[in-house]
Amino acid sequence: MPDSPSLHRGPAHEPTRRHRSRSASGSGITPASALATTGTFTADALLVLLFAMMGNREHDSGLAMGEIVSTAWPFLAGLALGWLVTASWRRPAQIWPAGVVVLVITVTAGMTLRQLFTDGGVQVSFVLVTLGVLAVLLLGRRAVTRLLLPRR
Repeated sequence: MPDSPSLHRGPAHEPTRRHRSRSASGSGITPASALATTGTFTADALLVLLFAMMGNREHDSGLAMGEIVSTAWPFLAGLALGWLVTASWRRPAQIWPAGVVVLVITVTAGMTLRQLFTDGGVQVSFVLVTLGVLAVLLLGRRAVTRLLLPRR
């Protein structure tokens, strides 16, 4: 029987499957990739909190954790939605299209939720500043991740 690329001869010359770094469920998600995904989503969430903190500081809105979270939650919800829509856990370093789509959904959903459920404004100038700052933060994180993570 010819050897196939996924088989090798075991000690008794019986074909055995080579072990791959896949999970037991066959999903391809290993503990290392799950940790990297959790870390990159957490980094994005912390960057959204940093954005809120910078905005609160600039507008004297308060830097207590409750005040920062009150400003950030619409954008954190948008970030989570963006990650779900793009399945960013599969490509946490991809800038185009996943990163750009995450950015657009984060800002759009964040502004919509801010308008509907908070007393925060959504003036055009704020939307543009938000888009610019989050683009630098979220796409910048993906660029750094590309440099640091090994190529697959």
